[in-house]
Amino acid sequence: MMNSVYGFEEEILKRFPHTGSIIYKDALDMMKFMPLTAIIGTKILCMHGGISPHINSIKDLKNCRPVEGNSEVCLEMDLMWSDPSEEHWGFEPNKDRGGNALTFGSDVLDEFLEILGVDMIIRGHQVVQDGYAFNAGRKCVTVFLAAYYLGQFDNAAGVCLCCGVELFNSDSKFWAGCGWPAFSESVGKDLNIIRIQDNSHGMLRTEVSAIHILATFSMMVRKKRPAKDTV
Repeated sequence: MMNSVYGFEEEILKRFPHTGSIIYKDALDMMKFMPLTAIIGTKILCMHGGISPHINSIKDLKNCRPVEGNSEVCLEMDLMWSDPSEEHWGFEPNKDRGGNALTFGSDVLDEFLEILGVDMIIRGHQVVQDGYAFNAGRKCVTVFLAAYYLGQFDNAAGVCLCCGVELFNSDSKFWAGCGWPAFSESVGKDLNIIRIQDNSHGMLRTEVSAIHILATFSMMVRKKRPAKDTV
């Protein structure tokens, strides 16, 4: 439901007019097997939303599953919908998200990072003007990938590239299977760099598949927005 309302289904149907409905259904099936968190090089924790008071160790993350619908407050909901706050300490109900998720201050983020033994978190979830934004003394980074979000924002799209970190090897992952614990393991050899560029939708999108990439934050190159029709 969420990705249908916010444009994913519409984009799939436009790009693949004959097979879009099948691709969309397959994408939904795939999402059931995607982890809610990922760890880069044992030191960077990634999720969509933010941290949770229900996490006491890395083991708590391994068995998380995507939740459907308007679930009650729980670990999975926090990982998906929590936001960092520069105004509050600790955990507070996230009123901007209907109260079913939390905001978290830099104090509890520091405790969280120490308990899990990681240095920082990378998350998405919030529109930011330049495509990326820092919180909590650069220990929390928001990276937002959708430029001109919903056609209502004049935001850039951000990409986070991490250097010298072994992520995974496709062959090793195939033989290891796709069980939930396997997603958090770092295995295999370096991948070749593959670049795919897409000039549609008013911007230049470059997708890079690689294992050693530069540790910087950058904006995607955008073309000028077409002028609106005038009478």
